[in-house]
Amino acid sequence: MNPNACLILHKVRGELEFDIGEPVVFTDEEEGWIIPTSGHRCYPIWAEPIGKFAQLDKDTVHWNTSIGDPFESKPLAGWQDLPDHFQPRPLPEGKRTTASELLKQLGLGPKPIPRRSI
Repeated sequence: MNPNACLILHKVRGELEFDIGEPVVFTDEEEGWIIPTSGHRCYPIWAEPIGKFAQLDKDTVHWNTSIGDPFESKPLAGWQDLPDHFQPRPLPEGKRTTASELLKQLGLGPKPIPRRSI
């Protein structure tokens, strides 16, 4: 389980919704939040670390029914057989294409700058 994951409350389509969010620092040093399974940015009103509510230990989940209560445990037999949210895919064989090469192939690369001759 991601140690930075938090249970968050945020606005989705005009409604308050619970979700899993993760604090991040963007390239411009701005701090913010994303939904890790979608990559969408979010703006939590409230956030608490998931570890306050539940912890995973191999094939067992430990959770408390109220914050501060002792954790209860439940085996999670068979979870490995469930479909994965994101199926791992093997890397394609052969030459790897860079992002700039792909943009050129799609006709979206940088355009040549016309130069005037003197």
